[in-house]
Amino acid sequence: MAIYVKDKDRINELLIINNFTQVDLANEVGVGQSYLSSILNQHKPVGTKTANKISSLLSSNFEDIFTFKPSTKVLQN
Repeated sequence: MAIYVKDKDRINELLIINNFTQVDLANEVGVGQSYLSSILNQHKPVGTKTANKISSLLSSNFEDIFTFKPSTKVLQN
C-alpha cells in the first residue's frame, strides 16, 4: 500500500489557513520543493514519516488528508 494525498484542493486550503507556501512547508518537512509539489499534486506517494510531519505542520489529522492506495510497483523475481 502507498500513501497519497486525498484531496489536493484541501491541501491548498490548509496551506493558506496555516500560512505556509509550498517552499515553507518543504523546508519545515525537510524535503525539496519539487518533491513536495509532486506529493501534493498526487503524482507521487509519500512516506509515513513525511506524511505525519505534513499532517502535524498543517494542524490536521493524517486520515483527513492522506489515503492508502494499492501500490502499482511490479515486483521482479
